[in-house]
This record gives sequence, C-alpha cells and structure tokens, in this order.
Amino acid sequence: MDILQLETFLEIVNTKSISEASRRLFISQPTASHRLNTLEEELGFPLIERGKGVRKIRLTPFGEKFIPVAYKWSDLWKDLQYQMNSQYKLPLAIGCTESMNIHVFAPFYKELQRGQRGHAFDLMIRTERSTEIHRMIENRDLDVGFVYSLHPNTNILITPLFAEQMFVLRLDESGAGAEREQYHPSELDTKYEIYTNWSGDFQMWHQNYWNYASPFVTLDSEYLIIDYLDSPELWAIVPDSVARVFVQRNPLIRAYPLAENPPKRVYYKITHRVPRENRLNSLQIFSGLLAEFIFCHEDISSL
Repeated sequence: MDILQLETFLEIVNTKSISEASRRLFISQPTASHRLNTLEEELGFPLIERGKGVRKIRLTPFGEKFIPVAYKWSDLWKDLQYQMNSQYKLPLAIGCTESMNIHVFAPFYKELQRGQRGHAFDLMIRTERSTEIHRMIENRDLDVGFVYSLHPNTNILITPLFAEQMFVLRLDESGAGAEREQYHPSELDTKYEIYTNWSGDFQMWHQNYWNYASPFVTLDSEYLIIDYLDSPELWAIVPDSVARVFVQRNPLIRAYPLAENPPKRVYYKITHRVPRENRLNSLQIFSGLLAEFIFCHEDISSL
C-alpha cells in the first residue's frame, strides 16, 4: 500500500467517479483503476461495488470503514514529507517592530532564509507593536522578539542588543546646508517639528528642551515623516537607520548630528524564559548569527 493508491482511492471517494478522479489526478483511467485494484488486493477486501453501466461508484461496507484510515495514512505521509523536506531548515518565529524589520533586519532575514550564513532558516516573521510582541512571547506564539520599548514580565528574558544615534533631518533645497556640521537643540523651533516619540528616554530629553511645546505635527508612523518633510523650515529627529533610508530616497534631505544628542535609541531582544523545546537549537544558532551581524554592522553600536 503506497500513498498513490491512497490518494487515488480518496479522490474516487470525493468524486464518486474513477474517470473524474483520474482527470483530477492527471493520470489515465486505466492507471487509476490499476491503483484501486492493487490496493484492494493488498487489503484483502473490495472497496467499491462494481457493475456495468454504473456511472457513479458506490462503496462497499469495507470501503466506508476504510475512508478514515486512508485519511490518517495520507495525513501522516504528508506530515512526514514536510518534516523530511524541511529538516535542513531551522524553524523560528520572529516578532519585530516595523522600523526594525525594514530598516535594520531585512537583509539579515534574507541571508538566513537563503542559508548564506551557514544555516538555512524557515522563518515566520510578524510585524507588530512592542506591546503585542511582548504578549506573543509570553504566550510562546513567537520564539524571539525585537523591541525598543519594554514591558517587564517575569516570563520574559530581556537582552540589550544595540543602540542608534539620533539625527536631525531637514530639506536642503539650496545646498547651503552641506556646509553645516551639526545643530544645537536651541536652534530648532519646535513649531516646525515633525515629532515622533521614539522612546521614553527620548521623550524626557525632548521635554527638557522644549517643555511640552506643540510641534507642527505628531506622527506615530515614521513612514509619514518623509511626506511631511517638504519644506526647509520643517525638521524631524530620527534614528540613524531611518535617516539613512530617507536620505537615499530624497537627495535633498540631509541628516545632521545634534550638539547635545538625545539618548541613543536602544533595541532589545526578548525571549521566553522557557522556550519551546523544539526551538532551542534554532534559537541558539540564531543568537550566534545575530551577534555576528551586529558586530559587522558599521552603522549600529553593539551593547
């Protein structure tokens, strides 16, 4: 008894016709009949009632009883094939904020999936907010998460990964800005600010200089910043990875350091204190490759 015989029998059951089953399986009708006959011989009992002029088949009592058995065999075979075909890949479920997924980890994910770092991974990547990533790690729906704001929990292990410097972005249509090296916060008028709250530390630093002054606009998505940054008087403070992407997209946008820098934006890796047993190997290898990636990444500061 092999999987081809079982699939043919189940397709005959579904279609109530040998000819229709053979059409759906892309085989000839004699081949379908031969598989069914061979299966019956191996089982030692008939599965369908045969009669001349009968278009739709009818199952024998043995055939009716064999249906759930055939489904179980088929499911086990498919599961075995999946396990064998993916055994060379390491399964891992990752949760990450949108900013980190796109601006920081996208090339790293591609290398892992293609096996370019010595191990091929079967990745499931979720883009979520920090609060949701914490919840999914606690429920063990994710194996590892990357966040920049923390929600401490006794079931979650927190590992600081790296930090990014913050930069001021401005539109420079004249080219005069190329001569400037940096900005002091006192030079920036908050009524022209495109504000995004990058972290609790950043918010405290911001309040220290501008004392709750109203910005030009407050955004909760960094991807809107570049659309608003359309006039030389407007400005925004963003992490280095975001600044680099925006400068690439628009050559008129320039990034400047701050004379009195905000706290660096710190990124954290979070995992469950008791990971799933079948993911321990994946997590261990992933953590080592992640450390290599951060070490070789010139634009971020490892912690």
